[in-house]
Amino acid sequence: MSPMSSGSSWQPGDDETLRAAVGKCRATFPEWDAMKGTKEWTAVAKIVGRGRTGPACQARWITALSDDVYRGPWTEDEDAALLKLMADPTTNSWSKRGDALAALHQGRRRGGGDTCQRYFLLKKKPPVRRRGGGGRGGSSRRTSGKREGHTGARKQRK
Repeated sequence: MSPMSSGSSWQPGDDETLRAAVGKCRATFPEWDAMKGTKEWTAVAKIVGRGRTGPACQARWITALSDDVYRGPWTEDEDAALLKLMADPTTNSWSKRGDALAALHQGRRRGGGDTCQRYFLLKKKPPVRRRGGGGRGGSSRRTSGKREGHTGARKQRK
């Protein structure tokens, strides 16, 4: 991957450039919520340069740099609230669920990706263990190789 690609690793210097770009955009758009919106992130990406896209800048900001996002361990209360929010039709996106969690828990805002990851971790079921060789169709139990009702004798050709 070329160093100018939007998929290249973020370096400490890139992070500082991103912080400065976000500060500049916050001064230009005072009502801007850095967790949302695309128009402003496109402007940030132009300042950052290096072939970065708006979504790449926003993702880096939310997952690594923003002081507005709480990245500490999840509590049992947050886990219970997240599971309850999953059943609520008004919180139909990960970012809305993160915002709702912030309203419930001392303003500790979670990113949408963190909220999604935590939900699937909570819902993860232990893997089902299979016996035998598995394979396509058929039983996973090993037999002697004979089919049921088969004697092994072949018909003789006339």
